[in-house]
Amino acid sequence: MITVSIVELKAKASELVHRAENGERIVITRNGKNVAEISASNPLSISSVEKEAWLRSRIAQQTTSNGPISSEEIRDWINEGRR
Repeated sequence: MITVSIVELKAKASELVHRAENGERIVITRNGKNVAEISASNPLSISSVEKEAWLRSRIAQQTTSNGPISSEEIRDWINEGRR
C-alpha cells in the first residue's frame, strides 16, 4: 500500500493509476487523513498476498462478532473482493 496526498496525486496521476493496475493499493490523503483509495478494478491484477490479507481480515472480523463462518460466507467475501 502506498499513501499519497491529493497534491501528489495530481502530479503523478498516470503513474499511480498504472501502479494500481499492477495490484498496488493507493490511499489518498487530505490534511493527513485518508479520504479515498485507488485499486485495480480487474481482480486478476490484485496480488494473491493482498487477497489473502483481505480475506483474513474479513474472517477475523466475522469470528469476533458473529461466531463461526460458513463456506458460503467465505465465497461471498471472495466475490466481493473481485468487484
